[in-house]
Amino acid sequence: MHSMIYQSIVFVYLFFLNTSVALENQEVQSISTVDSLHENKIDTLRYILGKFDPKSHPSFSHISTQYASRNDLYLRKETLAAFILMSKAAVKDGIKLTILSATRNFNDQKAIWENKWTGKTFVGGRRDAGQARCGG
Repeated sequence: MHSMIYQSIVFVYLFFLNTSVALENQEVQSISTVDSLHENKIDTLRYILGKFDPKSHPSFSHISTQYASRNDLYLRKETLAAFILMSKAAVKDGIKLTILSATRNFNDQKAIWENKWTGKTFVGGRRDAGQARCGG
């Protein structure tokens, strides 16, 4: 079972290593992220497990409030480049796209989950996450 999960993680990892982004008025440019993931296996494992800070990780960029709902959001560089292209195309059709949520590392996601579970954050209009899920 663990071998299958590891193979799935490796597949997803390799998929993102070969991400391509179409740049305006240019040919498709392949963006390799091997250098930003470091050659060290421990760093790669920490990245896959979400044990990194997107603010200081070289693969991530800050999202301008021109594209985001708030100032503290980060995306992988190639993802942000693709979003900007999509956003510019959408504007031509009269649609404004706004990023509401972006990269969450393990600690960020854990805090969100714990705040919902303990009732600090409402879920489904209720303070008790269990009742909101069950409809009770």
